[in-house]
Amino acid sequence: MRGSGHRPRPPVTGELLRPLGEGAAGRDAGLVGALDRLAGAGLPVPEGVVLTRAAHARFLKESGLRERLAGAASEALRSQARGHPAAPLSDEIREALCEALAELGARSALVLSEYGRSGDLSTIPDILDAVRAAWLAPRGLERQIRALAAGREPPLWPVLVQKELRPELAGWTDAELRAPEICLARPGREELERMISRARSVLGRPVRLEWGFEGGRWHILGIGPPGRSPAGRERFARYVDRLELGTCAGILAASPVSLAALVWSSAESRVEAGDVRSFEEVIRTWTLEVLSRIEGG
Repeated sequence: MRGSGHRPRPPVTGELLRPLGEGAAGRDAGLVGALDRLAGAGLPVPEGVVLTRAAHARFLKESGLRERLAGAASEALRSQARGHPAAPLSDEIREALCEALAELGARSALVLSEYGRSGDLSTIPDILDAVRAAWLAPRGLERQIRALAAGREPPLWPVLVQKELRPELAGWTDAELRAPEICLARPGREELERMISRARSVLGRPVRLEWGFEGGRWHILGIGPPGRSPAGRERFARYVDRLELGTCAGILAASPVSLAALVWSSAESRVEAGDVRSFEEVIRTWTLEVLSRIEGG
């Protein structure tokens, strides 16, 4: 994608695609929802466009994926979630996104969802493939299969396509949710501290910010609960998969986080009516949530 000397707003394309900062993601959309709220409040979040839940619903229907997921046997959850190569993006979604990317004028882009992050995407086909992969995330497909098997509507999630920065300096706020001392070497330390404070105020809770310094100013690149980083969560997920169930129960019993808080801490941790996950799956999900809150993880 070619760069641009101006900063136009991406086009508004109805219910499928909205500029980041217009509230299209919703408050329950995890990282994408948080960045949407921060951008809407005027904080320095890199520009982007949000593929809405309506776009996700269109993808499920027009690709035929919803029908195939609805017919999946419960014992085949894992194999069904490994991927659906015959589930393409519709022409309407592709055209809307291509138009938005042309207006965005980014040399490379990030694709973000509650299930992962893909970066260094410099071609339109790579970005389209990453969007499709975000809607085919195995854990998300499993949730959709369970919901459809229980007669409920499948969960949907927005996907953010965002301009990727190349910061001179980047990192996360420290254990006290402050800018680390290395930032003293750059001008505007006070500006960074104000940005961090305002982000907490907008979101209404303590957060750990990923920040970057580019072009003489600070930017918010990412966000997570205190103590959590994406790499750490992936590492803990692999660790939890190897634990005995009794060990998981011991971790939960020793945790200061109540079960009531865990249930509402993330979409994956919720136990909803008709949820057909096994007891072991739920316990492992909660264990991962607890361990992910450890500082540095």
